[in-house]
Amino acid sequence: MQNQTLNDIIEKIQNYCAYQERSMHDVRKKLRDYETPPESIEGIVQSLTEMRFIDEQRYANSFVRGKFLYKRWGRIKIRQELRGHGVAASFIDQAFASELNDDAYFETLIHIIKHKSKSIREAHPYKRKQKLAQYAAGRGFELDLIWEAIAQATSTDESDTEADEDDSWH
Repeated sequence: MQNQTLNDIIEKIQNYCAYQERSMHDVRKKLRDYETPPESIEGIVQSLTEMRFIDEQRYANSFVRGKFLYKRWGRIKIRQELRGHGVAASFIDQAFASELNDDAYFETLIHIIKHKSKSIREAHPYKRKQKLAQYAAGRGFELDLIWEAIAQATSTDESDTEADEDDSWH
């Protein structure tokens, strides 16, 4: 994208930011892709921040909300991704506090475990639980919550199975 004026680049980057929330890291990368002169990048980022095209807290909130609700990622994976985008820990912590309800978080984890449990063909209970834990950990959930959710999910699954078996005798 050579021979662009600085005004053209600014207009493009404003549209880029207006389309969806962006981190400063994303904007800097896109400006480099547009072959923006290095000495202009920080000035443009500062200007976009002042005009509220970029807001790191808003970005962190949106990212946490989206990845949890739609991708069903856990806190560990979300935090890791946000760090990769250069978002400060304070913004990440505030986003978790405002966007994640602990009860909904745990219920989502239980739902993920129950859903995954249906597709695991392992019969041995210990190996089955290990596979469930590995899956949930890969999605970024905390190990202490994973084991608690597995215990709760498997105890309700077992009681549901027993109830189904009791119904089949009548």
